[in-house]
Amino acid sequence: MSQSGNAALAPQGHEFALPSPSSSTSELPDEIPDPPNTPRALIEVIRRVISTNKAKKTSKLTQANYTEIFASLDALDTLISDGEHLESALEKLKRELIAELKSPTPTTPTARTYASAASSPPPVLPPIASSPFSPIPSTAKTSELTILVDKDSDVLSLPPTEIKARVEAAIAATKVEKLAGIALRGVKILSRGRLLVAVDSKKTATLLKQSAVHWIPRIAKNSSLVVPRCQIVVPSVPTTLNPSSPGAAAQLYAMNRSVFMDPSAITSMQWLNPKAVRDPKKKASSLLVTISDVPSADQCIARGLAVESTICYPHRYEEPPLVCFNCQQYGHTQHHCRQSTPTCARCAGPHRSSSCPCTTSSTKCGPGKRCEHYSPRCANCQGKHPSYHRDCPVRISQCELQRERHRGRIFFDPNFDPLSDPHDDDASFFFEPHPTSATPSAPSL
Repeated sequence: MSQSGNAALAPQGHEFALPSPSSSTSELPDEIPDPPNTPRALIEVIRRVISTNKAKKTSKLTQANYTEIFASLDALDTLISDGEHLESALEKLKRELIAELKSPTPTTPTARTYASAASSPPPVLPPIASSPFSPIPSTAKTSELTILVDKDSDVLSLPPTEIKARVEAAIAATKVEKLAGIALRGVKILSRGRLLVAVDSKKTATLLKQSAVHWIPRIAKNSSLVVPRCQIVVPSVPTTLNPSSPGAAAQLYAMNRSVFMDPSAITSMQWLNPKAVRDPKKKASSLLVTISDVPSADQCIARGLAVESTICYPHRYEEPPLVCFNCQQYGHTQHHCRQSTPTCARCAGPHRSSSCPCTTSSTKCGPGKRCEHYSPRCANCQGKHPSYHRDCPVRISQCELQRERHRGRIFFDPNFDPLSDPHDDDASFFFEPHPTSATPSAPSL
């Protein structure tokens, strides 16, 4: 029976599927055509097959299915068209760039687009060192000095020209050969009674720092040089060392001349835990050394220190978190506190910690004595301990934040090179090291 006869005998509302390939082999093509090799040809083949099946009404797809398929094919066709357009535009831009690069004479520049800027190579810039206006290096501050001027002096009220002349006159008044002919680049008035002095080189700044006790008082009385405060912890130092002796700093410098740039760079020395040193059984402890020179402090960390014939390897001192002695909160000092009413660090009362009253009625602790008749209370966590107690959870969290903030900072100068020679470009010592003290006594003429 023919296919039309089967369709006539079929019940209403039912559709016939395509005949199975095994039912009829005479309709198969002799040769299977090769698949299309382009997306556009593949879309055209799919359209033709779907249209043929729709005309024969031999598919189970409904009209909505056909509409959805054709809409998807249209969208795919649009995407392919956009891709071909973009490909042709990039190819055209590529040919233009190649022609422009190969052209011996400059051509009229075309309109610059984001694609052309991204595909073009970066311009070759001349070396920075050859430019007379090269940027200031990161070590430019090594040729600057900061002076703390006496508040009763009228130096900072003068014009910068007169201040510069006054500083140069103070340097020349020392009549020292190494300081003769030093000219300043300029000065700058800073806040809190400070004066910035800029010189031409690091060598000149080193000489001025070493001789500061001779020319700075000539500018204004009771003035001093502002030096950095670099604190390092030297572990495993023999307890036979007496850091409070007059010649302790000079002895430390004499054993580490290749590390310190200046004999006066060692500001102070003290035990980190004085109570532990009192134990006669303790043979070694940690020493806290304050250095007024950043390169010397970094060299101590990089190369180690020889203390009492023992090589020790220091590290940066982890300063405690910033705390206010007025309100007992963390993050600021009492000079920047906004609380008008003080808070006691012992009992959290509305009074100064130094004037915490005695709570007993029978026995009153006299002034200058430590009162033990109080109920401790923390002003931060309200716990039964003073605000400065080491087991306070608020203090522990603040210490962790401080430690995390300084994690990875091994040296004081982030651009410090541990392999560099500390005395490559340093000035020769202005003073000869004193045998009993690290503080210079007289200039070498």
